[in-house]
Amino acid sequence: MTVLWVAWQAAAFGIGASLGSFLGLAVVRLPADRSLVRPPSRCPVCHAPVRWHDNVPILGWLVLRGRCRDCHAPIAPLHPLLEAGFGGLAWLMFRRFVPGAAALDVAHLAAFAVFTAFAWLLLCAAYVDLRARLVPEVASVYAVPVGVAGAALLGGLGYEGWLAIGWRSSVVGALAGGGGLGAVSWLWWRLAGSEGLAWGDVRLAAMIGAFVGALPGLLAVLVLASFGGAVVGLVAAVALGRPGYLPFAPVLAAAGLAWVLYGDWIGRWLLPSLGGG
Repeated sequence: MTVLWVAWQAAAFGIGASLGSFLGLAVVRLPADRSLVRPPSRCPVCHAPVRWHDNVPILGWLVLRGRCRDCHAPIAPLHPLLEAGFGGLAWLMFRRFVPGAAALDVAHLAAFAVFTAFAWLLLCAAYVDLRARLVPEVASVYAVPVGVAGAALLGGLGYEGWLAIGWRSSVVGALAGGGGLGAVSWLWWRLAGSEGLAWGDVRLAAMIGAFVGALPGLLAVLVLASFGGAVVGLVAAVALGRPGYLPFAPVLAAAGLAWVLYGDWIGRWLLPSLGGG
């Protein structure tokens, strides 16, 4: 194992931790329709701006001992947990799309960047749905062109690894996720008089399709999400003693991440007739 290979893995974790910090900001500001850029990060109690050196992922919280430098109000441990968690996820993404030192080239690194961005969008949509019962458009329908552009970029760079779907498959996946599920939701509403699938979830499915393609990617994600949602809903109903609201975006996000990280194995197990990707 070369020093360069280890350094790249450490860099992937650091990039992920920084994205995790931004995720913590996004899930607070997006439901309130606030800018993700202005104002800069500040203490929610005394509103003092966070110094750049206090904003270093994980380390900043540890140095401050979990308190604001100015007013000493506690800083929720959720922030370093998000940073560490997404750092670990980015490391997994790096190992998935850059499988060894020999794959340290522009095409494989670009694939890592594209699908790490996809993971961030999934977690953003899931977390906001849990907090505010809405799927932000910036992490769903507005991200569809990002998925198509990412597929086109990887094709142009000659990437031939996992999830090299091409821009045409990306467009078909987006149309299948948004148009197909949108038609099903509309038909359910017309026949049953109730909302079968929230439109935020339909838009999220379009974004997922843009990144993973329609077949087998989107189909596998929907099958996994349906099964996972049924299991989670049943467990929740038993625990609460009654059925309750179950946001679907977190289940879709989990299924999307599972496909990106382990889709070749899942495809052979779940969709043998379609192949594993």
